Amino acid sequence: MFRFMCCVAAFALAAGAARAADKLSFGPPEAWIRPLPVPSPKAGPEDGQPVRRLLSDFQVKYDAEGEVVYHHSASRVQSPEGLQSGAVAISWNPAVETVTVHSLHIIRGAQVIDVLASQKLTVLRRETNLERAMLDGVLTATLQPEGLQVGDVLELSYSVAHHDPVMHGHSELFLGLLPARVAVDRLQIRELWPSSKVMHWREVAGLSPASVVTRPGGETELLVSEDDAVRAKAPDGAPARFSDLSNVEASDFRDWREVSALMAPLFAKAAMLPANSPLRAEAAKIRAAATDPKLEAAAALRLVQDQIRYLFLGMNEGGYVPADADATWSRRFGDCKGKTVVLLALLHELGIEAEPAIVSTQIGDGMDARLPNVELFDHVLVRAVIAGKVYWLDGTRTGDRSLDGVGVPTFGWALPLTEPGANLEKLVPEPLSTPLLETSVRLDASAGLDAVAPAHVEMVFRGDMATMMQVGLASKPPAEVDKTLRDVWKSSLPWIEIKSVKAAYDDAANEEHFTMDGAANMTWTLNANFGAREYAVDDSQLAAGVSFKREVGAADAPFAIPFPVFIKTSETIVLPQRGKGFSVVGEEVDKTIGGAAYRRISRIDADVFTMEASARSLTSEISAAEAAAAKPALRELSDVVVHVRAPATYASGDSELQIRLARTPQLANEFADRADARTIKGDYSGAVKDYDQAIQLKPDDGGLLNARCFTRGIANVDLKEAIDDCNAALALDPHNAAYLDSRGFVFFRLGQLDKAMTDFKAALDVDPKQSETLYVKGIAERRLGDAAQAEADIKAAKALDQAVVATYARYGVSQ
Repeated sequence: MFRFMCCVAAFALAAGAARAADKLSFGPPEAWIRPLPVPSPKAGPEDGQPVRRLLSDFQVKYDAEGEVVYHHSASRVQSPEGLQSGAVAISWNPAVETVTVHSLHIIRGAQVIDVLASQKLTVLRRETNLERAMLDGVLTATLQPEGLQVGDVLELSYSVAHHDPVMHGHSELFLGLLPARVAVDRLQIRELWPSSKVMHWREVAGLSPASVVTRPGGETELLVSEDDAVRAKAPDGAPARFSDLSNVEASDFRDWREVSALMAPLFAKAAMLPANSPLRAEAAKIRAAATDPKLEAAAALRLVQDQIRYLFLGMNEGGYVPADADATWSRRFGDCKGKTVVLLALLHELGIEAEPAIVSTQIGDGMDARLPNVELFDHVLVRAVIAGKVYWLDGTRTGDRSLDGVGVPTFGWALPLTEPGANLEKLVPEPLSTPLLETSVRLDASAGLDAVAPAHVEMVFRGDMATMMQVGLASKPPAEVDKTLRDVWKSSLPWIEIKSVKAAYDDAANEEHFTMDGAANMTWTLNANFGAREYAVDDSQLAAGVSFKREVGAADAPFAIPFPVFIKTSETIVLPQRGKGFSVVGEEVDKTIGGAAYRRISRIDADVFTMEASARSLTSEISAAEAAAAKPALRELSDVVVHVRAPATYASGDSELQIRLARTPQLANEFADRADARTIKGDYSGAVKDYDQAIQLKPDDGGLLNARCFTRGIANVDLKEAIDDCNAALALDPHNAAYLDSRGFVFFRLGQLDKAMTDFKAALDVDPKQSETLYVKGIAERRLGDAAQAEADIKAAKALDQAVVATYARYGVSQ
């Protein structure tokens, strides 16, 4: 609420002797209140809850000075866990509110125990947000009811009178009545106002319709009554305004202009500078150093952000009145209103058009649908206009170094405060042109696929992310900074052994740079379909985790998109063997899907592989129809992982083989990779066992079935089972050249040369440049007596791969 906004100022009014509002009053409800009886609990699903809410009764009376709100609640303790909820707490702002306690009872069957007859409420000033630099001045009256037992009903009633002179007699109220996932057996909202006060009211979906009756004498009564009330559920993934449910609002403001005109004089008065104000001298320094209004405004903003410490002080009348600019400047601390007033004073002194504008950091989306209400706001900005362009300046931020870098905030709506009054202004941020987070990884795999690869990684945080990182690290000692950075890298890149870390902040650009150097254990795994090893490029999946799924709520509600967001990643790999024969698997992407732009390029230049990928949101929400249309494309996009594929002829050295053999596989492709290494070492039985494990994990993977078929073929064992494997693989992909070649080779081993020739020919029809198929086909042709064709095929095989002869010689197959 605005009265406790993050910016509330001067605490002078809170000093001195205790006021009457600092103390509780006790007495019966006023005559206009009609207390409800506590309903008897009914059997139902709420019986299983630790606490059952039997009654929530809110009655409000508006008068010429404000309003009085009557609260009456009753809850039954239904388990030992529910006893933890038995503490009574009543909070209020003594500057503008007084509390009268009517009753506190424990109801045990037919017995009604008056708790206040034997216990007293203790009034505390608890600054619960002190660690967040917030002093709100709120008082809390607490009591732990003695003797409370499981099965008891705890009943409390009290009234809060709110009369704030700053409001000039205006009344407003926002009642968020039902907590999520908690039912109330009996709910009532009753509001009364005289004919002299024109109240507007708004009931949000999720409650029974209100009845409104005008009584003799002009008094109006609004009543909402509902049994078994449950808060309505917002649609999954919908924008924040769709969570405005099961609420009742009331206000006597005619429109937003009236709210604007009411609040504007508070800031205008506080921003006026006396002739001898030190802020005039600060403005003169800025004017002397800057060359145009944009630079002057940026300098004024930086002065307020850097030289005035943030401290929330909600200890004046309603928390609405800002401290004078000179007061905030002299003590060098202030809240958002105090900082705003100093910034306004500086800008006005520099001749720059500027005015305060209040916003809600929590419920900005949908503000235009609500009734005019001061308490909906919790923050204030400066709306500056330079050369016809509007800039939204926030003195409570840090790190803003130029006006061009200050984006439109994501608060939905702002209400400029002007003495004539202003309407709500829509805040429309632009998509980001520079990434908020940019990560680059460089791996040097030139020593071999399985050799330890030197790694250098950098993260660049920009904008608010940079500020957050810089502020967080600046508060830590060096040893803790080092540990924090290592934890960041360990969580994001656990497969890199960290050698050194560093953080550096670029103040001029407002960028935080994290760097790490280490040693990477890259995992190149066998793709059994191609008989080649591949490396899955880190963070190459696009749209991973993006889901437009809705199980609850209106199907036609739009979907919210994180906005504005721009994330970019890149990875470079220095390849072994000068990159010869290496290739990229994974298409380039340049698509706009579901309100976001996705880009990815991958290439190999000489011996260096490079991948760049990015995701940038373009809007804050999309329609349900757009989301449904985007789902298939998003699934397809997120399924693709870019791979760097080594040539099938890549020969691992002994040291690399030992690394591969020493690994403990868990995934199917990891078992396949170790099987491939065992095959190279001649351990065919071990390789088959690894393929058994891989196929158990992925039984319908044709590549794995084919690899086990071919391994049995080169081992010349279990050939019938090998044929079964190849048949199963071909059932999945009948025209796969590698699968046809493997079955042809097993038939060759069995001496069924006619069947082998059929498969070899079919394989070459698909891929005529398979050296292995041509070579074994030539040997089979020689054995069948076709010497000329055999010579041609063997010659063609050697031309494609001279090593094919040695490879098959190891398998016991020669000319």
